[in-house]
Amino acid sequence: MSRQLNVYNVVALDFESTGLLKQDTQDPHAQPGIIQIGAVKLYHPGDFRPGAAFDECAQTYSQLIDPEMHFEEEAQKVTGLTPEDLHGKPILQEAFAEFAEFIFDCKWLVTFNGSGFDIPLLQYNLRKAGLETQFPWPLIHWDIMKISSTHLGLQGKQGNKWPNLQELHTALFGEGFEGAHDAVVDAQRTLDCAAAMRQKGWI
Repeated sequence: MSRQLNVYNVVALDFESTGLLKQDTQDPHAQPGIIQIGAVKLYHPGDFRPGAAFDECAQTYSQLIDPEMHFEEEAQKVTGLTPEDLHGKPILQEAFAEFAEFIFDCKWLVTFNGSGFDIPLLQYNLRKAGLETQFPWPLIHWDIMKISSTHLGLQGKQGNKWPNLQELHTALFGEGFEGAHDAVVDAQRTLDCAAAMRQKGWI
């Protein structure tokens, strides 16, 4: 990984997992495993605009992962993936070099609920594999779920609530999208929403 860093590179990242994070333990072996990695990367500042995640300027990374652990039925329903779909796929250690190379030259990381889910999920799984210190973490992280909540003002039972990605996409583009809970699709839509939010001055 000897390439020159480009300060403009931005990547959106999303994971699908075997289940939800356990709030009562910090043991990485007790936490869910990653079953799909989805990422979309843009290289130039002019490319960071709505629609760019679906253009030729975008690079995508998609990989199914064998989590080598129990796969909760609810997670199977949400993702549409089954243990059979993951049989024979690489484990995280085997996919790590290619995944890390894709992230390496990025300064800006964009996620949807990354602070609450994707980032700790990745940290737990990297720690379990002994790889956390080798991952090229981008310097700046935008969690657009948290950033957008104050601007959308969606009402929950106790005041403003966090939007889901469909709600944010609808607010920004006037419609939802198909293919949710596929990691690459969610990463594309996350990057698209981030670009629209930046145009609005929310970021």
